Amino acid sequence: MRYWIKKEGRYALIEEKYKPTDEIIWEKVIIPQWNYYWESFPQSGNVSKRVIVFPVYNSTLLKQLIPNENDLKIALMIFWGFNDLRSQGVADLNASWTELLYEGKGFHRGLDAMAYTIQVLPEVYNRVMSLYPNKTVPFSKYNPEPMDIRFGYYSWIYDRGWHGLRNMFKQFMGFSLTNSGFFVDRIPLTEFHKYVVQNYDGINTYLFKNFEKYDIIAFVIGYNVHFFGPELGQDYFWRYALKAFGIPSLFDSFFGEHYINAPARYAVMEDTCVFGLPENVLKPLREGKYGKVLILPGNGICPVGSAIEGIEKDMEYGNKYPVYPNLKYAEIALPLRGYRIYLFEIGNKG
Repeated sequence: MRYWIKKEGRYALIEEKYKPTDEIIWEKVIIPQWNYYWESFPQSGNVSKRVIVFPVYNSTLLKQLIPNENDLKIALMIFWGFNDLRSQGVADLNASWTELLYEGKGFHRGLDAMAYTIQVLPEVYNRVMSLYPNKTVPFSKYNPEPMDIRFGYYSWIYDRGWHGLRNMFKQFMGFSLTNSGFFVDRIPLTEFHKYVVQNYDGINTYLFKNFEKYDIIAFVIGYNVHFFGPELGQDYFWRYALKAFGIPSLFDSFFGEHYINAPARYAVMEDTCVFGLPENVLKPLREGKYGKVLILPGNGICPVGSAIEGIEKDMEYGNKYPVYPNLKYAEIALPLRGYRIYLFEIGNKG
């Protein structure tokens, strides 16, 4: 693990090297993580009463859900691993935005980042579950309209649709992103999710109707978008909540660039993909039920990114009109064990 720290006004590169057999790894990572999930396994009587989305406690069931041996291995590697820890580390839940954004403080790095992640899983789980499945929150500090937490999930995909991925949005959601905005027919925010699933046939609706636990996945994402935002939230907080619910995920499997009206010329998007979905759910998507869709190794899907037929159309438009907010570049990859395995790439990066 390599990361930078600021020391006496200068940045120093720190490198930590461990082996899986090292006592400190067992003490701080392997055993505590096992204990967290063990408390949620049927074999322990589920003493924690927590929900674990990916059933690692049942090898027979896992093989039924993901018959391909390699896909199952990848999903398990992602579930147990810390593959997407970034050089800046993970944010302390008690750190302020000022510390995180402007002072470079409040981060856990290296082995400490893994240990801290496991330490806060119960707290993060309880925060999210306190609202699941039907409690509402105010839309914002300035707008008290009650909102279903899942609306945060939709607003994340909407944001990416607005920033160069309009056709991706249409393919995934089943309806077009219009200039009149995301609030389709002014549906109340408490009813928006139900309205979309009942009235539009896209990949999103298909997943909700055919994979019961996708509701938890979307809710966890929605919680994080609402309270932490789609950018900083993914960078600092999403991995806690997804891991707390036993959802295998990788933060930066999708990477995109869109044009902006600024000297930098473009801005970037880095987005989360989730893994371990049942093969019987993914098979129709692989076969083209909703057009060309990329299913990642490990039975993964990217709410932003897997709808690659739409992305190809967005890239064609971006090449023709290289102006804000059109797409400049997109890639989908599998970042594992220090490698980045490219699965899809289109446009010109940088």
